[in-house]
Amino acid sequence: MSEAVTAAPVKRLVTGIPGLDTLSRGGIPEGRTLLVGGAAGTGKTTLAVQFLVRGIEAAGEPGILVTCEEPADHIRTNAMSYGWDLAALEAAGQLLIIDLSGDSEWESTIVDQSYDLSPVIAAVEQGVRRLDCRRVAIDGLESLLSDFGSSHRIRRELRRVIRRVGGSGVTAIVTVEQTEPDRHSGRFGVEEFVADGVLVLRNRLVTEHRHRTAEILKLRGVAHIAGEFPFILDTEEGFQLLPLMTERLSHEATDRRISTGDATLDRICDGGVLADSSILISGPTGTGKTLLSCTFADEGARQGERVIYFTFEESEQQTVRNAMGWGFDFAQHLRNQQLRIVSDLPEGVGLAERLNLMLKAVDEFGPQRVVLDSLSALARLEDARAFRLFMISLTTALKGRGLPIYLTAIPGSTSGTRSAANNPVSTLTDMIVQLRYVETAGMIRRSLAVVKMRSSAHENRIFEFTISNRGIEIGEPFQDAQESSLQSHRSDPIADLYRPGDEFEL
Repeated sequence: MSEAVTAAPVKRLVTGIPGLDTLSRGGIPEGRTLLVGGAAGTGKTTLAVQFLVRGIEAAGEPGILVTCEEPADHIRTNAMSYGWDLAALEAAGQLLIIDLSGDSEWESTIVDQSYDLSPVIAAVEQGVRRLDCRRVAIDGLESLLSDFGSSHRIRRELRRVIRRVGGSGVTAIVTVEQTEPDRHSGRFGVEEFVADGVLVLRNRLVTEHRHRTAEILKLRGVAHIAGEFPFILDTEEGFQLLPLMTERLSHEATDRRISTGDATLDRICDGGVLADSSILISGPTGTGKTLLSCTFADEGARQGERVIYFTFEESEQQTVRNAMGWGFDFAQHLRNQQLRIVSDLPEGVGLAERLNLMLKAVDEFGPQRVVLDSLSALARLEDARAFRLFMISLTTALKGRGLPIYLTAIPGSTSGTRSAANNPVSTLTDMIVQLRYVETAGMIRRSLAVVKMRSSAHENRIFEFTISNRGIEIGEPFQDAQESSLQSHRSDPIADLYRPGDEFEL
């Protein structure tokens, strides 16, 4: 009777690249080759170099970089912009760079060998024995394949390189150029079929911003997360997937409450807001969204907390002036380093880069409260999916840090009735405060209602409030206002905030 054969599980190698190990569910298969394809500007070389540097820094694993197109001196210079001193690693015997670019001595060697990749294979195998390394990166291999002519020869040589390099016991990353952004394979159409794994990098122009995404097309023998996810090329971290991929829903919840800065609103919220919650203030222009945000920020600063205030519609000076008009001395909070105002034009960078900059500012300043005024300015930058990923990443990252955030937004529409269940943003915030205009007896009045508050009781009534030089003053609930007077066509406040495939209306 024959015995059943049990296959050993595939071992994984942790790349050390932020987000990539999460996307690959724990690392790429050890002893195999990952093909990285992408057009110009997608960060292929950066990822290849980073793969080697992280192996050296985190695990003491020497590596080999084979550069087939870009001169080694250029790569050394560019790597310094990320803080990677490749020359020092070479001098320490931890890194070997094999230059096969057109300006190197290797080009004539390849031609003299009837133009196959035997010299490349021999150089890598010799380097592996010399350094006893576990990681190899071959950058721009398509430049050596372009003169082979037939796809049959290209596939044969590429397979030979992958098998021989993998047979040396190393884990390899091979980068190739893609001429079409939505094409899965490399330039020659055969690369993806030969490699054990394929990572596709894309660099699309979306509403005047470059939108970089990464997708694992396949990883033989192991599971991975499917789909496209944004990434950035950070000056400190290098290749970095959007923090959504590195954040886990493992944060602890708290029952501790903090004050909104207004005693009446605290009572409406059953004693204040939870200290790790995300609070959305939604309302038309002029209803007091920024005022509520300033009230929240001032309260934190007066209690000795640090507050970071992101504004994308007004300068720091305007924000300080407006706050002073309501009786909040932001200038003093700034001098006391209780408050930091970050004022940028929203169009300056894309959403992935914006999220990275915001989280860096948060970690640098170390606040206890966060304000973002407003989401409407950011929502118009990219498509609905990119904005939703931004929102998920931001709220998850701040929850992981135990921080509350005030978010302001203008409703996308005030006509028609839409279901909140179909709205993509309704589940991303813990609390929603709806501000509206009320028309009664020829006068415009303002109303406030808490329409959602997770894990807490709250008032369901609609309150009138006024704005003065003392800030917000919340009065009594409306007694005689009918639905038609509150809104000519009453609509769902959550559905109004964001519609699938639509943008905030400004």
